Amino acid sequence: MKRIVSCLLAVCIMAMTSFTAFAEIPRVTEETKEFTFWAAYNPNYQTDWENIKAWQYFEEATGVHVNWELYANSGEMAEKLNVLIASGDLSSFPDAFYRCGISASQLKRYGPEGLFLDIYDLVQQYAPNLCARMDETNAWRVVLDPVTNAMYSCPDLSNSVSARMHPKLFLNTKMMQAVGVDKMPETTDELYDLLVLIRDQDANGNGDATDEIGITSNYASNVIRAFTGAFGIDNRGRDDLSVDADPADETKVRFVYTTDEYRSMLSYLNRLYEENLLDHDLFGVNTGNMIAKGSQDMIFGLSYTNIVAAGVDEADYRGLEVALKGPEGHQDWNNLSAGIGVGSFVISASCEDPETLVKWIDSFYSEEGSLMLHFGKEGVDFTYDENGYPVYTDQVLSQVSTDNPYDKVISAITPYASGGLPRYMDDKTFCGSECRGEALAAAQRMEPYANEECWMFNFTTDEEEELSALRSDLITNCHDVYQAKFITGELDVDDDAVWNGYVAEMEGMGLEDYLYIYQTALDRMLAVE
Repeated sequence: MKRIVSCLLAVCIMAMTSFTAFAEIPRVTEETKEFTFWAAYNPNYQTDWENIKAWQYFEEATGVHVNWELYANSGEMAEKLNVLIASGDLSSFPDAFYRCGISASQLKRYGPEGLFLDIYDLVQQYAPNLCARMDETNAWRVVLDPVTNAMYSCPDLSNSVSARMHPKLFLNTKMMQAVGVDKMPETTDELYDLLVLIRDQDANGNGDATDEIGITSNYASNVIRAFTGAFGIDNRGRDDLSVDADPADETKVRFVYTTDEYRSMLSYLNRLYEENLLDHDLFGVNTGNMIAKGSQDMIFGLSYTNIVAAGVDEADYRGLEVALKGPEGHQDWNNLSAGIGVGSFVISASCEDPETLVKWIDSFYSEEGSLMLHFGKEGVDFTYDENGYPVYTDQVLSQVSTDNPYDKVISAITPYASGGLPRYMDDKTFCGSECRGEALAAAQRMEPYANEECWMFNFTTDEEEELSALRSDLITNCHDVYQAKFITGELDVDDDAVWNGYVAEMEGMGLEDYLYIYQTALDRMLAVE
């Protein structure tokens, strides 16, 4: 098996070179070599990639200079990429694609057609850091083509508990004190009772007893996911919320959205919604209005990945002490992802020197490379705090203001904004605000309750095509519509006739075929563990 071979090879290389192999960024070419990359950028933060400090540092260390062709990540890149791939003209291809949003299905379709390079052998020979990280995160089963075992991309790998845990549930402790509560809720019933107090007692003290919002986020799904573990669903994490492991046989998939547990959760959420304990804009919220509400001190419960990005005062919020226990005794926090992003770095079949690029990209999977990518140079751009975590210097952070937000300031150092980079990161080496302060502490408190396994399925091209049509009917046209209606009370989720009608509709839209494809993919995944 390729995964086993890679593990042995990586271990041997690491044993020969010692731990310092992870602490240095090696030069990969004696004379500077130039390559052309396409890259997706965030126009709100990054417009001049040539002058991002990280790229200058990596060029100095490795000898590789990149000429960047940038396209906005707000749709421009997808359009350009689709046109280029459709042309099939390799003479128009760059040497590589960096964070271009190339999907797993595109890799599996166009890699075998000769547009993208199978880099598996090169990675085995020249990328010991990447091999070790792939083993560490169990990523081979996701990254390799499920039919041919070809490797068409280098992934975005995260071993950061806090970055992988989304959402966490933060509560406003200042509002809790205002209503006479000093203990965090530990059950769904205790949370309900607390939300009632917040609703009725002008918890933010502004004289308006009607403007407090019980729980909100920037998407309805983030609010809903705060309760999945308390009701015993999504026990394999958040990468695919429609299926999880059947408690009766964990080698079998279960369709979450027709289970009794899911129905019980909807009933609870409907109660919160109808009693004005959830944001009544739940199915119309976005990041902008979440921030607006946060800046007006309206939010009591925030179900989100971090606090800083929500426009609220971090000092007023604290994450749960323990995962909420539900009515049937479930007490889990099933919100960890696998931390594997496919397609982050793809080398064109037309590249004349892929060996150098594989050596170069391997730098980003070392600890030192991850630190340099995210924080720059020690003593210049960052120092270490009392916990041994890297933090930007005061000179960098002093530039942050309302008009010059955090992501824009640090974009002069790192291309991290918008994510999806080919790299390895953990809680220590990642620069996102979810890996510092109360967000990190909240994730650490939830870690003992988090799903131990994360299912991330690797479908064949044929399976993906069939699933695409089934998802459109089952998930988009049926589940999403019913979910909103059940929570808002437009339909009574506790009415057996209504619920059974919903389940029958799902079954009539190809649910059996949907589960068969997932079970086939799971059997294949379990066979290589």
